[in-house]
Amino acid sequence: MPNYRARPGLIVLLALLAGAVAPTAHAERRLSLREAAELALARNPELRLEEAKVPEADARRLSTRGLYFPRLSTDANLMVSRRARDGKR
Repeated sequence: MPNYRARPGLIVLLALLAGAVAPTAHAERRLSLREAAELALARNPELRLEEAKVPEADARRLSTRGLYFPRLSTDANLMVSRRARDGKR
């Protein structure tokens, strides 16, 4: 069985090394949850593609919705003859 009491300096050295390495490994900027979400949304190309499809989907929805309602149409024609206007036949 190894004697761990005889090596306290080694344990302290390892702890110091771990503390010195950890900040450099995680030296990136800390983000809040909101910043991380905004950054992820801004850098996600799939999300941009899906956002581009939203107007198309809205138009398709409105088009489909119109099929449920009755259609009304009007048509008018007006024909004016000079003879009728001048009193001639």
